[in-house]
Amino acid sequence: MHFNTNRMWGVFLITIKRFSTIFIQPMIFCMLFLFDTQIVLGETTSISSFKELALRIESAPDNEAETIIEIDSDIIFSGEINIKRGQNIIIQSSGNIPHKLTQSAGRHFNVYGNLTLANIVIDGDTTGGGITVTKNAAFTILESVKIINCFSSSSGGGVSLTGGNFTMKGGVISSNTAMAGGGGIYIRDSIADISGGGITSNTALGSNEGYSGYGGGVCVNQSTVNITGNTKIANNTAAASTSMTDIKGGIGGGILVLNNSNINISGDVQIVNNKAVGSNDTGSYGIGGGIHIRNSTMNLSGHVRISDNQAAGKGYGGGILAEGNTKHSIIISGNTQISNNTAGQDGGGIYTTDLTYHNLLIGTETVFSGNMASAAYTPPEDVANVYPNIRFTSSSIYNHPLNNYDINYTSGVFLTFHVTYDANGGAGSHTGLHILPSHADTILSPAETGIEYAGHNFLNWNTQADGSGISYSPQDEITLNDNITLYAIWTKITDTPKTGDNSIIMWIYMLGVLFVSIVVLFWIHCKKKFQNG
Repeated sequence: MHFNTNRMWGVFLITIKRFSTIFIQPMIFCMLFLFDTQIVLGETTSISSFKELALRIESAPDNEAETIIEIDSDIIFSGEINIKRGQNIIIQSSGNIPHKLTQSAGRHFNVYGNLTLANIVIDGDTTGGGITVTKNAAFTILESVKIINCFSSSSGGGVSLTGGNFTMKGGVISSNTAMAGGGGIYIRDSIADISGGGITSNTALGSNEGYSGYGGGVCVNQSTVNITGNTKIANNTAAASTSMTDIKGGIGGGILVLNNSNINISGDVQIVNNKAVGSNDTGSYGIGGGIHIRNSTMNLSGHVRISDNQAAGKGYGGGILAEGNTKHSIIISGNTQISNNTAGQDGGGIYTTDLTYHNLLIGTETVFSGNMASAAYTPPEDVANVYPNIRFTSSSIYNHPLNNYDINYTSGVFLTFHVTYDANGGAGSHTGLHILPSHADTILSPAETGIEYAGHNFLNWNTQADGSGISYSPQDEITLNDNITLYAIWTKITDTPKTGDNSIIMWIYMLGVLFVSIVVLFWIHCKKKFQNG
């Protein structure tokens, strides 16, 4: 058989070409596509030292492409790291357990581009650390992020933003300190969205130069802030100046909002156990234990709870202090609860400097309960018609929150309550000391009231004369939210022979003697009769 070599060679080349077209070229294209996609999605690098981290960030592209950096171990910083404009850096731990980045001098990161943290701990060792975010930059923290123990000699102990964007989707910002404003976060000329996590136990310290701390948890200045979800802002402190030349004391224990800012708080947010520090000894006064808002707008809605905050010393606004007189600049709606807040002076729940109260718009579902101030007053006459913008579900005392315990109002009748002690069949009566509403009074004994009842023993006091109500014993404490009468409950002394009374014994003795005498006489009689036969 004769083979045409040229023809076979041609067939071979055609076959190779078709194979390349069908298989090789698509494979090369896919490899190139995957390579390009890797660049677009972000290159991942594992890091275990500060030098490696600094070099990797320095070499990251500045074209907005993501650079993902995984931290393999705890790292101690020996300097600050800049996130350059155009860079998009994501830093996360390589495993499930978050690794710690510790910086004791200076900031961890200065952000000029974009920085996202996930599953990582930023620790300032109480002397440094934290994040600074500059104009047009963005910083995001996700679940399992902690920014703790950081310190700033100015503002923003944990995070300081000026002209940037901040997003918090969980995580914790806790135990940070700023010498001036924003113990946890300082937000100026910025936009912030906080939708979960906790901002807790931070301190705006104040200085020995006469400046008080402001915004223990968060300080908002010329900015827009949205706080939603189940975010908790708790146990933060705005401290008083150590020199005490500023008699205002701490300003905004939980949050300070000022200078045409706008803050919206909704959902299940809790603002609890925050404190604006003041001292009765020095005459200083904390203002705005939970929130202090100045010449700005605030909208509270949903199930927001503002509870157990304190404006200490001769303080004002245990829960909220509002400065400014713009109509309806403070809007409270939904089932917002303002409860158990305390002001050393006025406005246990809310203190407003606008005594027309036109800056307030409070909805019908708002709950006031358990708030306290230095004194309580009866609300003004026809209060519901005079102030239709203040509505509510309940008030701490009386029948309207304009009572100084809930909202500052000191023009009514000074309100006190007392206990009246009723002898309830006995002799005497007594009216106890006048006690402020929600304050405790100590129950007195009958001897202390001058009440007595001959032939009876005292059992206890009771809110009902027949003993069917609530019983109290002497030295018990009773909290007064209204006048109350307590009735003495007695038990009658049972008649018994008096000590030393021998009349019954004498009768028994005489009957016994008589009986024995009769028996003896009868025996003698019988004996004589027997002898005489």
